[in-house]
Amino acid sequence: LRAEKAIREEDYRTAVDLLGEILATPSQGDFLQPIEGEPYRAISIHNQAHRLLSQIAPQFRADYELRYKVAARQMLEKAVSETDYELMAQVARRYFFTASGHQATLMLGQHHLEMGQPVSAASCFADLLGDAQARQQYDPEVSIMLATCKLLTGNETDAQSILEELAALRPNAKVRLPSGEVPLFKEADDAVPWLIRLIGNGDLVGYRSIGEWAMFRGDAERNAASGSGFPLAYPNWFVPTINEPQFETSANAV
Repeated sequence: LRAEKAIREEDYRTAVDLLGEILATPSQGDFLQPIEGEPYRAISIHNQAHRLLSQIAPQFRADYELRYKVAARQMLEKAVSETDYELMAQVARRYFFTASGHQATLMLGQHHLEMGQPVSAASCFADLLGDAQARQQYDPEVSIMLATCKLLTGNETDAQSILEELAALRPNAKVRLPSGEVPLFKEADDAVPWLIRLIGNGDLVGYRSIGEWAMFRGDAERNAASGSGFPLAYPNWFVPTINEPQFETSANAV
């Protein structure tokens, strides 16, 4: 509340200090705050602090970078040296608005995507696109990876919108691949086909719904999703699950 008041009064330095403290303090508890005008929704205090801080112009966040950049860099270096993605997630969460926080968020998104978790990856890439400094540094890579996540989760419309926005902002951008640089698509209708040609249209790892649970966790990636089914018409079991009559009687009694 004090930070929101400071923003309304255009005292951005105070607001940045307060919001940065909420995000960076590991012992700071997180709580849900009701959203005004939406009685059935709430937002995390940490997420609210992140949202407010992202709305403050980058030139007012210089003190924040100066205060937290060393701690963020040291934590990220430790996370990378130990391949500790949990620690990397802490860097991204606590120090997102530093250079190391942006880098940690990008690496975490790449890790989620490599592990076949496009929804988690999309959250990381969307955070980077929402910050002007991060987008300036990491686009077009971030936009393309976010569009890839949307495509893998079956949301082709969002993938199309992301690619069109990228083309509007950086029409001359090129994607650097091991085989060389690839220019962006020319026509909007070619955006998604261009992306598919870029990433390949083979066995893409995404959230595919399967009908038969043939192996542990559904598929070879151990990350399958099953389709929805009809609600149970009756709340009781029709097929016994216990072979011992004595145990079955006890279970039914409970």
